[in-house]
Amino acid sequence: MRTTKAAIDLEMAHIILTGLRRAGYTCGIVGGYARDSFFGIPPKDLDICVAVGSEPAVQGVEYTLDQVNNALVQEFYREKMTPEMNVAGMYNDHASDRGCGVFQFPDHGIDVILYRDCANMQDIMNSFDYNLNQFIFDEDERVSAYAGSTSLLFDGLTPVREDFNQERAVKMMRKYQDMLPLIKAMTHEGYLV
Repeated sequence: MRTTKAAIDLEMAHIILTGLRRAGYTCGIVGGYARDSFFGIPPKDLDICVAVGSEPAVQGVEYTLDQVNNALVQEFYREKMTPEMNVAGMYNDHASDRGCGVFQFPDHGIDVILYRDCANMQDIMNSFDYNLNQFIFDEDERVSAYAGSTSLLFDGLTPVREDFNQERAVKMMRKYQDMLPLIKAMTHEGYLV
């Protein structure tokens, strides 16, 4: 977990996405950054999520981390960059059954999160705990949209998975209540259904 907040470096995010896609990975900006951008709220960090499919189960987590690391290093070499990069096996200090690794870029406000058993971005969003985080940017990283299957206004805050914990539920409910006026306005304007 980051101890100090760095400004979000969108140029670095683009370089990371380019390198991962060039290496054949399906990846994108999803979750809180996409959601906050959609509603015009300053985001606190940016998560790039990577679908690594069943590779960790077949080849091993270390192999998958090495493959992604190599893709990133090659792209940084092309860009003549050497950013500080930390590799972790946990996300938000919780072991995850869905995530198999995180590359943190503390000076850029970016985390690259690897999701096992996910073949595409919709699979990743379906592995999130709540519908409030099911926002995604298009491949050009220009337009953010809600991609959940429930209505944020009419269905309210809805768990996507059954295995959420009470502490997380309270946090997400507070966030949802804070955002409810924006959700109502965006629904009324036709930007959300």
